[in-house]
Amino acid sequence: MWWIILVVSLSVVFVWLGKAASSPLTILQLEAKVRRLVRRHGSKTTLTGASVGIYSESQSLDLILRHDERQPEAFHAASVGKLFTAVMIGKLVDEGLLTFDSNVASILPPDTLAGLFETNGVDHQNEVTVSQLLSHTSGVADYFGDEPAADESVARLMAKEPKRSWNPMSLIEFTRVNLNCVGAPGEHYHYSDTGFVILGLVVESLTRAPFEQSVHESIFQPLGMRRTFFPGRTRPEAGSAELRSVWLEGRDLRDAESLTADWAGGGVASTERDLLTFSTGLHSGTLLSDTTYRHLCLFDWRFRRGMGYGHGMMEYRFGEFTPLLRGYPGMIGHMGILGTQLFYSPELDLHIVINLGSSDAAEKSARLLIAVYGLALRLPRQTDVEREDRFAP
Repeated sequence: MWWIILVVSLSVVFVWLGKAASSPLTILQLEAKVRRLVRRHGSKTTLTGASVGIYSESQSLDLILRHDERQPEAFHAASVGKLFTAVMIGKLVDEGLLTFDSNVASILPPDTLAGLFETNGVDHQNEVTVSQLLSHTSGVADYFGDEPAADESVARLMAKEPKRSWNPMSLIEFTRVNLNCVGAPGEHYHYSDTGFVILGLVVESLTRAPFEQSVHESIFQPLGMRRTFFPGRTRPEAGSAELRSVWLEGRDLRDAESLTADWAGGGVASTERDLLTFSTGLHSGTLLSDTTYRHLCLFDWRFRRGMGYGHGMMEYRFGEFTPLLRGYPGMIGHMGILGTQLFYSPELDLHIVINLGSSDAAEKSARLLIAVYGLALRLPRQTDVEREDRFAP
């Protein structure tokens, strides 16, 4: 398992980092060190999309470093896109159109949910809440990662059948026919892209518009994210829709129709600049009320060792990786299977985005993020800048 490898490798990496931790860095020194990290990750593998973006208004820090500038500007963000779905739900909560405790069955037709929440002969669809879908505790199976008894997961089918196009109902139907509910609502945590597809349908039902259109109008356009789009469904307002490499199950799917399988579970393509803009808007209060934002940040579940899960958002708990990282402040955001990371440090007012472009790079991207964060922690703190604490009572 990649997170076990991560724990072991981090122990080695941070012995070295610990030796240098007392040595402060200038922004120019930080840039040089991060550039070397990006170059190393890009040159030692077959990946072509290695990149890092760092932004902090209070630290006057704004860096975007890419291994190969000849590659297209946009990359597939994978499950980092779940943040957009969570924000759309949060905006509907702020508008009074639903609550986190709303029953999904009161919004969607019974046929849509039929067979998805049955366990031990009991159908629990009327008990499932919006909050449970956001926190992966509804009990619904995961079409992307769960292995069906009589078929292959959608992740493998995406690589095996790149010309196959998927829509939300075909993803729901795949789950209904091939997978079993993993438990009653609220019983335990089980990461599920299917749950986020259902949330996308909730957004469509309440906005009476296609999910991707609502995301463009409610998030991309207000923030000026003109190079962000849904591959196979929309186009960016500016720039090309061409993608950097999207390596999944050993195949480059950058031009594949099967990328439509992500949708509300993480079907967004973007750039480092646009994602840093989104992260800034999300964590500064531009997109959501403080009350709604805090709900997304209730990290009551464990995704993996060193990573907690809230409501559409992840939390790095660095001290769980190794005692050497106990002094590292936590970061919040989301990661994706393609070696993508988008995280924010409230304590440092620091945003980091990473793309490695491959499903084989999840561990590498986490290690790279923590290495970059460790370097950023060596910058002099801007103690004279006061920031609003969105977590304050």
